[in-house]
Parts: sequence; C-alpha cells; structure tokens
Amino acid sequence: MTVLVPIGDFSRMTHLSVKALRFYHDQGLLEPARIDPSSGYRFYDTGQVPVAQVIRRFRDLDMPLDQVRAVLTAPDVETRTKEIIAHLTAMESKLAELQVSVSSLRALLETPTVRPEVEFRSIPATRALAVRGKVTVQQAWAWGTDVFGEIYGRIEEAGLTPAGPGGANPCYTRYQCGDGECGAVAAGFRDADREILAHPFDGKAEIELALVHGLVAVFHLPGLRRAL
Repeated sequence: MTVLVPIGDFSRMTHLSVKALRFYHDQGLLEPARIDPSSGYRFYDTGQVPVAQVIRRFRDLDMPLDQVRAVLTAPDVETRTKEIIAHLTAMESKLAELQVSVSSLRALLETPTVRPEVEFRSIPATRALAVRGKVTVQQAWAWGTDVFGEIYGRIEEAGLTPAGPGGANPCYTRYQCGDGECGAVAAGFRDADREILAHPFDGKAEIELALVHGLVAVFHLPGLRRAL
C-alpha cells in the first residue's frame, strides 16, 4: 500500500531539508511521488526514504551529483561499485594533497623564520678572461660548458685564482646580435698574468668588468651558500 507524506514530513523522516528535497527534484535525483496540480505541493512515498538516505549519505561524502545519479541508476552491483571506487580514489588523492598542506603548515610553525642576509656590496672593476662566439640557441649550453672548461683550465695552468664566479651574457636574437645568435662567457681573476694570454684559443680576449654597486641577498641552504 502506497503511503504519501507531504514534503515537510518526508524532510523529517530523511533528515534532508525541504530546500534540499526541492533541489534534488529539480536535478532529477529524487522525484516526488505526486505533485498537487493546484498548489504544486510535493508528496513523497515512504518507500522513497531509503533512496533519499543514500543520496544524503553520498552527498555528505562530497560525491558529485552526476556520480550520485550514476550510482542510483546503475544497472548492476558491479557498475555501482565502480562509481563508488572512483569517488574513493578521488577522495584519497585529495587527502594526500591535504596531508602535504598540513605538513607544510606544521613546518612553518615549527621552523623558526630565517630572514636572508642583505648587504650592500661594491665590486671593483675586475680584469677577466672572456670568450665570445656565434652559436645557435640549441648549441648554447654545450658551447658554454666547453668554454668554461677551457677558461678555468687556462687560469689553473697559469697558477691564478679566479676573483669570482664565472658569468654569461647570452644573446639569442638577430635583432640584438646581427647575423646569427651569439653568446659570451667571462671569468675574473685577481692577478692578470700575460702568460695566460700567450696560449691562444678561439675567441679569447682580456676584458675589463665595470665597477658594480648592489644589494646582495644571501640564502643559507643545506650544504650550499648562495648569494643573489
């Protein structure tokens, strides 16, 4: 025997709000058993309570509406189980992301804040050994690696000490460089020794690096001290 109850009573029976029941009706998830043609008032069959409870449970578990619909309309247990497993997998992925976020926040709370050291430096004009050559963008990395090896090898042979790290001044556009792409690499040294220039290699030149004033931030990383 069919027992119809008004939407308010059905709401109390299923612990779904009237607003939610109207929404699920609009979405085609839970149709009323009868709608009064004059008032538009919705009535539900008490036999619909289990379906409403399934919807409420899966929505409490953040299952999307389309997936809830797929579960309700699944033709067999296997299809329904696949939909539930798919949602479980998505939730596990979100949980993993949440755990990473929690760990990051915990690390921020437990690790003291270390402000980078900022200092003003004046770097005097420095003589340097430089190599310039025309290369393509694709060749630039390998070319620079070879040139750095050549420069530092010559400096070491001459018994000199580099004044600082090597540097590069790449230029890859025809507008800037004229015909073809080019790059330049330079490494400074404290005591210019003419002997280092006496051994020729392609593109070598002694240049003067200009005086530099600037703010330097020093970051301390495990096993590494880097200045930017």
